[in-house]
Amino acid sequence: MSNWPRSLIYILLVAMFGVFPALAASGDTSDEIVHDERFWDQLFVDAVHSREACNLDFKPCRAPLQKRVEDYYLRVRGETKFLSDEVAEAASRSLTRVIEDIYRTTGLRPIQGVPEHASNFIFLLFFNEEEYQSDPENYILARIAPPTLRFSEKRLEFFSWFRSSHLDCTLVTTPYPDGIIRDVQIWIKVDVSTEVVSNCIAEEFFNSFGLDDTPEFESIFDWPTVVDGEIADGKLTERHLSFLRRLYEPEMIPNQAEEATWALIR
Repeated sequence: MSNWPRSLIYILLVAMFGVFPALAASGDTSDEIVHDERFWDQLFVDAVHSREACNLDFKPCRAPLQKRVEDYYLRVRGETKFLSDEVAEAASRSLTRVIEDIYRTTGLRPIQGVPEHASNFIFLLFFNEEEYQSDPENYILARIAPPTLRFSEKRLEFFSWFRSSHLDCTLVTTPYPDGIIRDVQIWIKVDVSTEVVSNCIAEEFFNSFGLDDTPEFESIFDWPTVVDGEIADGKLTERHLSFLRRLYEPEMIPNQAEEATWALIR
């Protein structure tokens, strides 16, 4: 689409130096819950240590803390394949806002491009089924299993499932034993609404920095996030950013056990 900046990452660098409807709340949104720090402490620990799927085996688990420790390379592909200019513009705005929010909160910034042997990156793919069908083999090589990515047969299985699933977007990664987040793929389908693409970008980027969905909530936008009058609407609220800020405190060490996380927040 012509409205997507050709050099989006460059624009972001100059400016700075998932899936679900946006919901204001889910379940009990009483003041007792919103202002109960015990509730938020538990949700934070769950977001840090719960995993929707471990090692691409589609099974949830509890895991040691995972986070990034350095600036990351960012590559965006498929940004010209949206079905409307409106969705392309919404995606561009959302990506700009989310990256700026994450940089302001964690101090980690994107680096343009991905060197040949880089392992520390986010590969954002806007998936277009028609483009894939035109040349599946080359599409897989260029977009799903590029040379820069640790290859896994399960990744191809997951991609095949994702294409026909009800999901609008997903995050794909394989955890490292040291708890440091490195290579991540985010897949977002192009045949979505402006609201969905904005939610997907915000949620999957949030997840890619070490905070996953929790057993109680399928999406970060299902949290009771009516805080200071702010409602989640395709962007990260101050509550979401406070979780990122807490996770990226120096005392939170990659690969630490859940008990250590509790000890730091009590």
